Amino acid sequence: MKIVSYLFIILMTSMLAYNVKVLERTSDEIEENVYPGLETNALNIRVSSVHSGEFGITRMPFNLNYIRDGATTWSPAANNFSQEIVIGSPIPRRWHRLELMGRKEANQYVTKVAISYTTDGSTWKMSKVANIFNTNTDSTSVMTLQFPTSLYAKAIKIVPLQWVNSIALRLEAYISDPAYVRINRQPTTIPILVSNLANVFVSSMANAAYFDSQRFKLNFGISRTGAYGWSVLTNDRNQFIQATTIKTYKFTSVVTQGRIDANQYITRFYIQYSTNGLDWTLADNGRIFFGNTDNVTPVTNEFITPFKARMVRLLPIEWLGHISLRYELYAEYCIQ
Repeated sequence: MKIVSYLFIILMTSMLAYNVKVLERTSDEIEENVYPGLETNALNIRVSSVHSGEFGITRMPFNLNYIRDGATTWSPAANNFSQEIVIGSPIPRRWHRLELMGRKEANQYVTKVAISYTTDGSTWKMSKVANIFNTNTDSTSVMTLQFPTSLYAKAIKIVPLQWVNSIALRLEAYISDPAYVRINRQPTTIPILVSNLANVFVSSMANAAYFDSQRFKLNFGISRTGAYGWSVLTNDRNQFIQATTIKTYKFTSVVTQGRIDANQYITRFYIQYSTNGLDWTLADNGRIFFGNTDNVTPVTNEFITPFKARMVRLLPIEWLGHISLRYELYAEYCIQ
């Protein structure tokens, strides 16, 4: 009996230990290799404003060392607390650290930032461990900002709080892909563009420095130079603006807005979508969507039949003054 009892105790102890290990494995995220998200094009960047075309987001990555014209960093249109950088991923990832640097050809750099994150693309949170960070002390050194605990998020937002001479920044974000993730099967409707879940392409632009596709964002209106909206090169029905995502989403609505610094807006348009980039379908059986009646007020159009797609095009049919646009697409998203 004693031998049996001992065996029973050993067996139960082993099972308990095994169960604990299993629980630990399912509660802890198993991380893969940490890698630079911007250098590998795994991440997208959106900014609140740009000083000019020579200070845009293409100047932000670390691998930009030599450029013929313009600055070697991103700089905003104005130095205030309204400026921000949003770095987003099409899928949730672990965020481990940032590397930041100032503008080496000028004594301009950021000394303190606030960082928040989002898991759903609409609700922004501050880390309970730390959210205010001291950063660079000069314009030439690389400063590593290690998060006390890795953040599980779709995007992070960086807001400069203090700077020397002017806000100027280059950066890299180091991320990893969790092997185990929890799934929220209840879809949430989120803004796809502002959440950095899509890259945007355009058929043409009036001027690369003043009418580029980065100005498409809803309520964009704080750029020091250039237009407050995307504008085409030629006014005809061959123009379009296209949002492309890595995974398929169920799109539910579109919001359009005109160019705030000129009386230009789209009054009628089609929406076209595709999953492969080859076969295109007109939304709501070819419905003509009624757009804006002024250049300021956002107009929302709900899709009668929401559709699943990776690529969504807005095709202007009628316009006032010039084809100019700021817009947003909404889609259902499940946290994975």
